[in-house]
Amino acid sequence: MEHGETPEQTGIREVKEEVDLDIPTPRIIGVTNQVLPDGKHYITFFTEAICPADQLPRLLAPKATDLAWCTSDAPRTPLFPPLKNFLEGKRVL
Repeated sequence: MEHGETPEQTGIREVKEEVDLDIPTPRIIGVTNQVLPDGKHYITFFTEAICPADQLPRLLAPKATDLAWCTSDAPRTPLFPPLKNFLEGKRVL
């Protein structure tokens, strides 16, 4: 999150920066709070949004090498630890 952003604003910005989609009205669907073994502390907000029918995602994030649609019951691996916790129901919200 950038200073002064709401979680929803962060979701809009991150999706635009990483896959070039303009998502309307994202909705918070969960939050995880996790300290990883390397000492990094993540408070992760999970959002849900409608993908506009007239837009296709484009991979823009410099660290990413692949982009694919998947469902929560068949995610791609390896999973980011907070996402794994979210999918397993280990969340604070």
